[in-house]
Parts: sequence; structure tokens; C-alpha cells
Amino acid sequence: MTGNQPASLEFALKARRTLGAVFDQTDGLVAQGLMILAYYMSGQAEADKTMYYLQLARKMCQHLDTRSSDYYMLILMTIGLASPHHEEKLEVFTELKMRLEPLLSNTITPA
Repeated sequence: MTGNQPASLEFALKARRTLGAVFDQTDGLVAQGLMILAYYMSGQAEADKTMYYLQLARKMCQHLDTRSSDYYMLILMTIGLASPHHEEKLEVFTELKMRLEPLLSNTITPA
């Protein structure tokens, strides 16, 4: 990982403390915070923690029924790319395809 290591570590620790304070709240902003923390953990080569935060964010979005949100689709893409499990990759990319197909079918195609 490149960049300012002490600053990024400080940010991550503050983010974890903040999320700890609101962890039991089911909220879209908390889900987005979990996703950002997953990105940080990915940069630190913490695969288990990355997947843990992504799965929490995904479950929170599902509970909130925000499956059509941009950040839910971003969570799915990230899980699909980061997961070491073939079955999980297939599951999330299948869901992502299902959610994107209606959007793609409404695009204007050149004549």
C-alpha cells in the first residue's frame, strides 16, 4: 500500500471506533462506512477482515432493502472480485447481472 501509512492507520482506527459506536444501527451510511473500511483492510492485505466488512455491509443493505442502490452494487462487485470462493463469486455476479440487466436494456443503441 502506498501513501501516508500513519495517517491511513489513524483513519482506520477512528473509523472502527466510530462504527463501533453505531454498529447496531441499521443505516445506509453505516453500510457505506463498512464498505470503506473493507477497502482499507484490502489495502492492508487483510483478506478476512475485508470480506467480513463487505458481508456486513451487504447484509445491512439487504435488511434495509436498498438492493438497487449504487453502493449495494459496488459492494457486490467488490465481493465478487475479492472473494476467494468460486461459489460466492458466481452468486454475487449472478445477482449483479440480474440487477443491471433492466438498466442496460433501457440504453439507447446507435442506429
